Amino acid sequence: MTGFRHAAQSATSIEPVNIEMLVDWLDDLWQTDEEIRNSMTEQEFLEFRNSCIIRVNSRLKKSSIEVATIPAIVPP
Repeated sequence: MTGFRHAAQSATSIEPVNIEMLVDWLDDLWQTDEEIRNSMTEQEFLEFRNSCIIRVNSRLKKSSIEVATIPAIVPP
């Protein structure tokens, strides 16, 4: 789970969020990290991904930062 460890370490510093980069990173993580794919189903991953998108969109709206909202993907 190298990707999650790195994300947890990075979470301690506050940086501007680029939601498109976050989504790309999550999608890339799913495609390239076999341990992640083995730890959950694709539907569970999509639900996690969607919750991240919703959470970031919500926080950005609360902080009155203008952002392009990325729609969540509905799991099959």
